[in-house]
Amino acid sequence: MANRINYKHGDIVGNCTFLEDAENISYNLNNGKNITFRRGKFKCFCGKEFISMITFVKNKKTKSCGCIKLKWAIGRKQHVKHGHSFTNKKSQEYRIWTGMKNRCKQNNIDRHLYFDKGIIVCERWNNKIDGFQNFLKDMGNRPSDKHSMDRIDGNLGYYPENCRWATIKEQNGNKSSNVMISYKGQIKCLEYWAKDHNLNRSTLEYRLWRGWDIEKALETPTYRENS
Repeated sequence: MANRINYKHGDIVGNCTFLEDAENISYNLNNGKNITFRRGKFKCFCGKEFISMITFVKNKKTKSCGCIKLKWAIGRKQHVKHGHSFTNKKSQEYRIWTGMKNRCKQNNIDRHLYFDKGIIVCERWNNKIDGFQNFLKDMGNRPSDKHSMDRIDGNLGYYPENCRWATIKEQNGNKSSNVMISYKGQIKCLEYWAKDHNLNRSTLEYRLWRGWDIEKALETPTYRENS
């Protein structure tokens, strides 16, 4: 049997603060034995006091006075209310929000275009409990099926002041591939230079971001060409 821990007022137990012992609860088991559970009075991080079994709080089965579950339930209700459910029939706004967070993760296949460049999702939108609600409140619903989310400044991250709903035509005028580059007396956009030199646009963009000069970035063969 594990040693009994005598907590004192102010001790941190799990996610909560221990205040004092509370009346224990005893149960009679089917085999005739009796088992007793220690209970304590705790203060939640939200400030509310509650009584719970000490072992539950210690092992973090009980993480709060109930405010976490309540906030999650309210958020879920709001998702359903606005048509953005957690079911397989997720709305496009919800899918866009999820995709935005995923592409900025360190283990994403395109990390050199996002994570390595410092492109992040603001805490307000990345919050696990009410991040989507904040995103929906700031961005609103898509104006139409032709609209998707666009960063106004492609060098900055995802936050309310830098994001908008835009059509493909509007976004095309905001792509880094439209940056004009001068090389050997010719001026072309990044994407055309990449095609002319059998490079992926993302490869050329990444090389320039790493600080390569334009000649090295265009003329250096890719790994596949070297192999």
